[in-house]
Amino acid sequence: MNDQPGAPGSRPPAPWEADTFAPPPAATPPAAPPEPGKPWPVELSPRPALPTTIRAILGATFDAYAADLVPILALSALYAALSVLSAVNPLLGVVLAVATPVVTSMLVAVAGERLRTGSVRPRQAVAAGIRRAGWVFVWSFLVGLAIGGLALLGTLGALFAFGIGAAAGGPAGALLGGLGSGAVAAAAVAVGLFLLARWSLAIPNIVLNGEGPLSGSQASTERVRGRTTRMAALLVVAGIVTWAPTLVAFVPALLARGDAAVVAVTGALGILTYPVLPIAFTVAYARLERVAVEPPRPRSRLAPVLAVATGGIVAISLAVGAFGVAALATDVSNMEANRGRVLAGTGLEVERCRLVEPRERFELGEGVAVLAVLDRRLAAGAEITLVLVRDGVYIGSATDSFETAVDCVGGTYTAADISLAGGPGRYLLEYRLGDELLATGGFEVVTRAGSSAAPSAAATATPLGMGLPTPAPTPTSTPGGTIHFGTGAGTDACVVAGETARFSVGQLVFVAADLGRSVAAGSEVRIAVRYGGTEIAADAATLGESTACLDGSLPTSGLPAGRYTVEYGVDGEVLAGGEFELVP
Repeated sequence: MNDQPGAPGSRPPAPWEADTFAPPPAATPPAAPPEPGKPWPVELSPRPALPTTIRAILGATFDAYAADLVPILALSALYAALSVLSAVNPLLGVVLAVATPVVTSMLVAVAGERLRTGSVRPRQAVAAGIRRAGWVFVWSFLVGLAIGGLALLGTLGALFAFGIGAAAGGPAGALLGGLGSGAVAAAAVAVGLFLLARWSLAIPNIVLNGEGPLSGSQASTERVRGRTTRMAALLVVAGIVTWAPTLVAFVPALLARGDAAVVAVTGALGILTYPVLPIAFTVAYARLERVAVEPPRPRSRLAPVLAVATGGIVAISLAVGAFGVAALATDVSNMEANRGRVLAGTGLEVERCRLVEPRERFELGEGVAVLAVLDRRLAAGAEITLVLVRDGVYIGSATDSFETAVDCVGGTYTAADISLAGGPGRYLLEYRLGDELLATGGFEVVTRAGSSAAPSAAATATPLGMGLPTPAPTPTSTPGGTIHFGTGAGTDACVVAGETARFSVGQLVFVAADLGRSVAAGSEVRIAVRYGGTEIAADAATLGESTACLDGSLPTSGLPAGRYTVEYGVDGEVLAGGEFELVP
């Protein structure tokens, strides 16, 4: 019998016959760790499938986050700093647009190496992410164009559906149009979410597997097929976690425009939440490709703390956002209810079209906040005229224009600003666009309790910031010169074209004053306009050279019909005077 091993008819040795001291069989040498940025060997030795539920992916996300907390937070802080700077200076938004795919690519590279090898080399991973960032930018740009086009189509479709319903007329038509536009908008959102879910693994494919933008999207579509709903849900959940602090900054009813403190706070909160979305889809990619390393037990103690802190930030952000949206809805409702009215209070926020402590009665000398909620929204550049009346007597007017479209105008004024020093009474304000009345309303001024001081002369500055200097005491001398009024400028400073003393309301009045004597250079000439014995406007000018003639023009927009007196004086002496009449 042949007992030689391997000989024909031989048998394997029994366990007790084995050579205990023989060297163990040679183990298969472990594969060298892949280099960062090199394609993942998906087809080589795939690992067992790991859970891909939303809960499992988010749990693994915070494990990977906590394992490389320092490099991940450093990258996120870089992004947050750029976000703050771009919010403060919009020109830096271009820098942020370029930096976003770079930071995202680096985060994916760091998280991907952790998931694939169980360890991370931050410097090499970051370098690999930078190398692939250009393709990530191209992919982001193409997806932005696709989603933007879809949004445009959805908007046009919603408007078309609403127009069809409105054309039917009546409540039923309005309801049909609203339902139709809502259905089209919902369909557009659903299609957009479906596409984003299908392409959700494209960036990990581009960064970790060396794919291009199109091949990465195609590979993502193939891998996500059959799991689209789950990936869409993950996209929504991770997106809310990532962007919740940033979204709060866009609630105009709660946050002041351009508030640096708000921008800084939301940027600081975003440092913790921004990495969640890219890491979550890196985890999903690794698990679906079966290349992820199962984290050892017990997991990092930082992971639960990180998850709780992030959840707290999200909860606070959503609560604040909900409160802000409710406040915005209230402000919009109040604005619509007060269209065409002028309101008064102790303070205001013009951008929110909101008064602080609305009131109708103020003490003489007290600050008054005036808010005009215009009857309709005015385009940028519109010129608004404010007319102020006290107890039925015209006080003054002013004209102003605005660089942006406006629904509300106004400001906070003291007694000297708004002619309240003229005494107690009922003040009426009118805001007009040409002959169109945009808003009207008023308030009452009463004597301060315990005050016996007599009211001073009425000031003439106006709330729109177009006021003139407070007038000096009325001169008592008789003018020796003459003022000519006309419809156009004359050939020199002493004459006017189309001389007349009768003008239509709103017509521009040209003035030429013959002072009767020469006035030395450096003298201050004061021009005053009176209506019904009350000075309603005044201005002053210093002469650059000696002259006996002055000319100018007088806008009459907002002035009522009646007779007006114009006087030119120097050092309290009236040198020239004249009258003209405005007719409807």
